[in-house]
Amino acid sequence: MDLPEFLHLCAGKWFSQRTRYAFGSQTAESHKSEIVAEVSSQLEPDLSAALAAEGYGPSPDLLILKLTWETTGDWGKPKKTGAVHSVFLPDSPRAGRLWRAPLPGRETGLSGAYELGEDEGLAYLLESGDVKTEERIWFASPNLRLRTCLIHQGTAPIHSAFYSEIRKLPPQPAS
Repeated sequence: MDLPEFLHLCAGKWFSQRTRYAFGSQTAESHKSEIVAEVSSQLEPDLSAALAAEGYGPSPDLLILKLTWETTGDWGKPKKTGAVHSVFLPDSPRAGRLWRAPLPGRETGLSGAYELGEDEGLAYLLESGDVKTEERIWFASPNLRLRTCLIHQGTAPIHSAFYSEIRKLPPQPAS
């Protein structure tokens, strides 16, 4: 499997359950989300400008994974919605650079690298200052995706999370 195949497996509508642990406060929380994942190779103008501003040039091989979500938190907490674009810039069929567009309220995106392992799991490391995000995504079956995430500040872990995601709808063909 190569990166385009992996990302196309990610496309579709997913039901996600996340358990997150905060090391500093020693608290755990859980969330349920509806996630829609779309894959594209076309940069929107504002995304292209942000990518160029952070020193990334155009690439004919780039792939974009756009995630939109609606989250419900623990009992009594309000719903949250959002979107994020991850831009994959391959250096080889299984590895390359990764740039994640800035989230609302942030001025810069996150930069890093990804690798699609021999076990067909996608691992990546993103950095911003002294904050590092390590994530791994793999499929237990075509419709069951698993993810782990560990965030460090300096050398200390600050958050960890585990996600189990069940595909609700396969990707829709382009019209």
